[in-house]
Order: sequence, then C-alpha cells, then structure tokens
Amino acid sequence: MKTITLKRGSTLLISGFVKLPTGTWTSTSKVSKSNGTIIDTLTCTLTQLGTVGSKGETHSIQILKSASGTSIWPIENILCDIRFQDATGTISHSETFCIDVIREVTNAPTV
Repeated sequence: MKTITLKRGSTLLISGFVKLPTGTWTSTSKVSKSNGTIIDTLTCTLTQLGTVGSKGETHSIQILKSASGTSIWPIENILCDIRFQDATGTISHSETFCIDVIREVTNAPTV
C-alpha cells in the first residue's frame, strides 16, 4: 500500500492520471480510520483528457483538502481510496492508500 506523509494543517493536493473505459465518469474520495470510521470527504476533480496519454490514461484527477480541513485530522495513519462511477452506474475503486498524518512542528500548539 502506498503511503503519503502529510503534516496536519497542510494542504493535501494529489494530482495524477487514470485510465477509465469510455463513458461519462465522476469521482469521489473520503478518508477514514482503519476501523472504517469516516473522517472527512475530499474534493475530487476528474477531467477527461483531449488525447489518450502514453500509458492509456484517459482522465486527469486532482484530490484536494484545505489546510484548515486537515488541521483537525487525527495524528495517525488514515486510509483513502477513490470511487469512480459512470453515468450507467458502473462503479470502480482505486487501490487503497495510506495518508500518514504527522504533527506539525512550526506553530504547533503548546500544551
């Protein structure tokens, strides 16, 4: 499982490309604890490419959560995947990946 490290209170921005069958696709994404408790919903933008990429990619994807949004995430490993759905109801999911949320050092609250 791929792991992304994110300091809590930083903007999460993941960009890439995906290969999807012909259709009109949308995407959604959430993060959850390992026990399945949903923590948050991410902004997920899927855009069809004008030409197919060199590895067969058909769409670009961007996943975003603001710094203020991640500032309340727990300091732990959280899980994420991307759900793709086309207009006919076909559903597919990406592989699950881990976001290792770590404590920020600068401007961290003191206890």
